[in-house]
Amino acid sequence: MNATVAAARRKAPLDTPTGLRSDATRDISAALNALVADFFALYLKTKNFHWHVSGPHFRDYHLLLDEQGDQLFATTDVIAERVRKIGGTTLRSVGHIARLQRVSDNDADYVTPLDMLAELREDNLRLAARLRETHEQRWDGLVRDFRSLGIEPVSVPSHDYSDMLSSFLRWADLRQMWRGAIA
Repeated sequence: MNATVAAARRKAPLDTPTGLRSDATRDISAALNALVADFFALYLKTKNFHWHVSGPHFRDYHLLLDEQGDQLFATTDVIAERVRKIGGTTLRSVGHIARLQRVSDNDADYVTPLDMLAELREDNLRLAARLRETHEQRWDGLVRDFRSLGIEPVSVPSHDYSDMLSSFLRWADLRQMWRGAIA
């Protein structure tokens, strides 16, 4: 491949036919990209605490935070691929994540283990609320879009979008275990 062909390919649009209006694709992609940024930010914060936890419950917290981090990281790929599936583009850099994230960083030199868990608990609860909000707002928009195409939502195969966010919500509700770890 020569340089001219490579340059042309880099400028080619990412075209994914979906049947959604362009504004619906844009709005849903924006909402999901904000979630991807939040998941990445929460992943990094969780790994930060995983690497720096100390104290008598080190092993339990270390393993808990490692598992939580793995789940957060795996979720980012699922959401980002969903953005591409509906024809949008997703995050391209750490800077892009930083511009969109709503999860606060914690760069403190030392955080007590209980403060780590309390902070992550609050971040997880806020992320669960954002997932619910995105689900409610965007699903209603998708229903309108499908109806404008003459398709009733019940005829949309498997309700992929709703199922995905619903399963995230179930997962987020399970994260209530933080309450027990802090009490």
